[in-house]
Amino acid sequence: GCIRDIVYSQKPTTVENMKNRIRQACRNINVGVLEKVRDDFHHRLELCIQVNGQVFEH
Repeated sequence: GCIRDIVYSQKPTTVENMKNRIRQACRNINVGVLEKVRDDFHHRLELCIQVNGQVFEH
């Protein structure tokens, strides 16, 4: 996804470098993106409840 693309835009040189890239990428996540993720997850939970935990397509 988005974080992975940012972290690996250049090959990390060390584990610490990779951790720093992950931290920075997370800091730069737009609030609107987080809200959409939350809303989409909530919608999938509702669908799961409607089908009593059975398999469903969304």
